[in-house]
Amino acid sequence: MTTSTGATGRYSLFDALPDAVLVVTAQPKLVYANKAAATLFPALDNYAPGAMVSRYIRHPAILDLAETVFTDDWDAGADPERFTLPGKVDRRLSVQAAPIEGADADNAGPATALIMLHDETAMWRAEQMRADFIANASHELRTPIASIIGYIETLQGPAKEDRAAHEQFLGIMQDQAQRMSRLIDDLLSLSRIEIDEHMPPSARVRIATIMSKAVDVISPLTEREGVSVDTLIDPALRDAEIVGSEDELVQMLQNLLDNAVKYGSEAGRIEIGAAPDDKKPGNILLSIRDFGQGIPPEHVPRLTERFYRVSAKTSRARGGTGLGLAIVKHIVNRHQGVLRIESTPGEGSCFMASLPLAAKPTAPLVAIDFVPQIVDNPPK
Repeated sequence: MTTSTGATGRYSLFDALPDAVLVVTAQPKLVYANKAAATLFPALDNYAPGAMVSRYIRHPAILDLAETVFTDDWDAGADPERFTLPGKVDRRLSVQAAPIEGADADNAGPATALIMLHDETAMWRAEQMRADFIANASHELRTPIASIIGYIETLQGPAKEDRAAHEQFLGIMQDQAQRMSRLIDDLLSLSRIEIDEHMPPSARVRIATIMSKAVDVISPLTEREGVSVDTLIDPALRDAEIVGSEDELVQMLQNLLDNAVKYGSEAGRIEIGAAPDDKKPGNILLSIRDFGQGIPPEHVPRLTERFYRVSAKTSRARGGTGLGLAIVKHIVNRHQGVLRIESTPGEGSCFMASLPLAAKPTAPLVAIDFVPQIVDNPPK
């Protein structure tokens, strides 16, 4: 970000604030933007003081407020204006403005105003997630709960003394309870990921590590189903890293492997791979390929929708919740990536996550120990 000097240097204390702050003059022209503003609007990273605000920010809510604050129409007591900043992941912001009294020495310069933007995305998404969770949970849990209640009533009534019915119904009730448990776990996981989706992670994760961990986690299922997992890593990427959350990336690969085993394991093997993305240089392509029945093309665009299933009957029989690919999509979004799905009926499917590679770390400075020479007869 441009280092402010001179007249703009007095505003450098705003860099310590977590909220985006702009100092503008009428017209409106930009005087200062703090670090949080440059993070929110990357075009401000090298802004030129005195340039028009519209050169860096195009949202009408901000531009209108930057003009209104200098007019008689400005209402100091008005509630903050809230708007959505579109992007790969939408952000919810509130914006306020206030004139700055005596901003320039001796009030000789042009009038200036402060524009403050507060990121309310986390709270906004939490509200959405709570509403969605209640709606989805009430819909998806209704069937297994009704089933369990029905079997309990049967065991307490007509089948009270029927030992065979007891064994059969208790087994069904256990399956339904496990289904509810998986559904609740996936709903909570999806809600947590969506709340943080607008905040890119900052840790560095080794690609080979997350692939190995995902294969280990899924191994009980692959052994039970008699499916082998072939790991294919481009030699140039064995030590490569991604900027991301290790837990979320392992979960992403685990969900894709789980789907491949459950719905595409007819050939007895699946592949997990890592290779450079030819379509997007600088990205790595993490892929999960199966050699099963494939997916009809009309279903592919909707696979990442919540609770969307190609076959609801098959999904429930295989223990699916209809949320696995929705979770994958949001994890990929949080990591600034793109999810691609290719499938050919009768030949299998391939799910690919294109993610940016982490920049290679710069070589650390080599410390040199200085050992002073001891002179027995120093010169006088």
